[in-house]
Amino acid sequence: MVDRIKTSNFRVVNNNVSFGKTYKVVQVINDENNVVLEISPNTTSEVLVTLPVSNLNNPEYVKVESRFTDDLLLIVTKPVSNTEIFNTYFIDLPEFIESGVIPEPIEIKRVNFEAKPLSPIGLDNMFTVFGTASSSYVEDTLDGQLSPDPRFYYPLFENKTAVKKFSLSEPREITFPGESSLAGKIFYFPEDYLNGSEERPDGFFIYRGNDTLINMDVSFSDYDSNLFLLTDNGNVTERMITNPSPVTSFTDLEDLLLPPDILFTSPYKFNTNSWKFNTNLFESNRVSFINTFTDTLKDTTYSFYHNVGRIYFSSNKSNKKRISLAPADLQSFFNPDIFNTVCETSLGINVNILIQDILRDTINIYNNFTKNTRRR
Repeated sequence: MVDRIKTSNFRVVNNNVSFGKTYKVVQVINDENNVVLEISPNTTSEVLVTLPVSNLNNPEYVKVESRFTDDLLLIVTKPVSNTEIFNTYFIDLPEFIESGVIPEPIEIKRVNFEAKPLSPIGLDNMFTVFGTASSSYVEDTLDGQLSPDPRFYYPLFENKTAVKKFSLSEPREITFPGESSLAGKIFYFPEDYLNGSEERPDGFFIYRGNDTLINMDVSFSDYDSNLFLLTDNGNVTERMITNPSPVTSFTDLEDLLLPPDILFTSPYKFNTNSWKFNTNLFESNRVSFINTFTDTLKDTTYSFYHNVGRIYFSSNKSNKKRISLAPADLQSFFNPDIFNTVCETSLGINVNILIQDILRDTINIYNNFTKNTRRR
């Protein structure tokens, strides 16, 4: 027997659902067409409190992750018309349920080591499109008219099959013939749900072209309570909760040799490749990190990744990907010449000097890793 838990009475946005220790967080569209985060117990659909997405500085994209050990909620948002940064919020759910206070966001810079094509899974996200729209379904079937003036229409999808994840109704076509940048572009909406607003809807990414869509995910580390992983269009970075601004390690997914997304809309067909259908849904065939570590020694970058079913290790000459909280020119107090004098002087004196140098280097490295205090 398995207990079925209803996530929400409203429509879920971008499958943005996360379960913590006691509470779950769901991003939904309510009856007023506002996007909110519902917080409820894991075992029921009773909503204890809601957090309007508009209270998160009016973002156009939101991703949530609740930690299963202590109900710490991590929210990462993309500000409007800003492609350089994300805003991060760390919220203790029991405290928020009691006080309703949202802490100030912490800005983190987006890291894009290389331009990567968006995964077909990322294309399933919903968004809003601004312009003068036309839809044969509205005009012919419903005998209605869309506004002759430009509007923000939402929720729209680029993948027809993705509509089914949002609604059980049939997907219908909508176009924007008056917009030169969208000429010939067909979008889809569920036939039972379409909004057109003069104001930009919070929580919906503004479609500016296929190459601007975001495929973002966040997760807490399984081995360190002070770390979390941020996946941003194929670039995976590891950051500290106490100081998320700098990057502690990185991962280039192209180096992991994971199978591609095999979907009906992907360029890979059943008879043209050796991949089995849905093979990328197995944890060992997608990003499921148990441990990651990257650092630089002298002029070489060393990387260690422990994925479910896979272990990677690589070492390469330092390049633009080098990321370390400790500067490359950090002074070393250790003197290797001490081993040449061990036989000439007292062993005890040399051991004391050796331990002293090691401790000084250890403290020096630690101070450089922690000198950037968390902004409040």
